[in-house]
Amino acid sequence: MLKKEYEKAFEEAGFDLSRIFKTKDGRYKTKSPKQICKTHYFDVLKSLYDYYYGDKELTFEKCYQKWLVTYANRVDCEGRSYGTYSRYISDYRRFIEGTRFEKKVITKIKASDIHNFCESLTGSGEKYSVQTIKNLKTITNYVFDWAVNNDIVPYNVSRQVNLKDLNFRDEDNHEEIYSDEERKKLLIVILNHPEDVIARMFVILFCMPLRLGEVRSIKWSDVDFENHAVYIHREVVKNKKTTEKFRKTICKNHTKGKRKKCNRYIPLSKTAEDLFRREYEY
Repeated sequence: MLKKEYEKAFEEAGFDLSRIFKTKDGRYKTKSPKQICKTHYFDVLKSLYDYYYGDKELTFEKCYQKWLVTYANRVDCEGRSYGTYSRYISDYRRFIEGTRFEKKVITKIKASDIHNFCESLTGSGEKYSVQTIKNLKTITNYVFDWAVNNDIVPYNVSRQVNLKDLNFRDEDNHEEIYSDEERKKLLIVILNHPEDVIARMFVILFCMPLRLGEVRSIKWSDVDFENHAVYIHREVVKNKKTTEKFRKTICKNHTKGKRKKCNRYIPLSKTAEDLFRREYEY
């Protein structure tokens, strides 16, 4: 639309164009009927037009679908994790799809609506852990971020919601950790198969506090036999720059923290050093 067409539409809507004023830093702003501040006058007109004549009946479901498209583009172009992208889709289908909350008009959703929806899922706290519900709320946070950035809502109500008063299932990870006795039994079996590369990798994982991707990235230049240590400063990860389900791995010149202080020297235990020496001499 042309500038004159926008201005005519606002006159019909009863909006006084004198409400748009120039700020000290050169931007254009209006405080009523909604607060808008843009670099260009024409952009303010466009935002106001969307407010008066745009789709005010956008549901949470429609906003989620639009946000998901933008996130998929970031997976392709910015290296966002495909695994995270898939989890968002899975969690949405698991918790939100088919509910009344999904059909609510996003401009009418209040913080209490999000809190009550999460509370309806947790109930007495026997079903879901705090992390599961946090993952769900991450979706509502991002959808409202998208709505704010597209001038559909003035602020993100989802990020104001506190879920600390809800009941969550207690997490007991005790059974997921190998005991010392179990670790020793596994090492005995593994060390009896020195020709198996997977077995050798398990020895390193049991003997040193390393992530799998860090073990896979170790080069001989990282192993310091003289000081009995390994320098960890790389990791092997899946290639995130694709939405394909099966992706090749790549070696990154950083660890998970992506900061230099996350690089570290790890002492070699006798078992781990013996394994490294056999491999090196072989």
